[in-house]
Amino acid sequence: MKKQNSRILDLKEVGFTDLEGNFTAINFDQKDLGNTLFKNAQSIEMDAFAKAIHTDGKAELNEVVEGELISMVQHMYQHRVSQALIETIKKIK
Repeated sequence: MKKQNSRILDLKEVGFTDLEGNFTAINFDQKDLGNTLFKNAQSIEMDAFAKAIHTDGKAELNEVVEGELISMVQHMYQHRVSQALIETIKKIK
């Protein structure tokens, strides 16, 4: 059950707007991303987040996970992909 005011990152919503103004979705391998996050987790919260991403392709964000995730993705992906993911995280309210 979704908690009231919870913030959910859904990998299907991550993408960027190209130079023609078209939205381009980024197709993440949720199992690969989940495993990578799990291997590099620095907190119990990130462990749980990584497991949910691995299983469902979406997971609840909190401040701890958000900080870890933003730090990690900048080293995991090229600029366009990492920025798309960071922008999606920042938009989630």
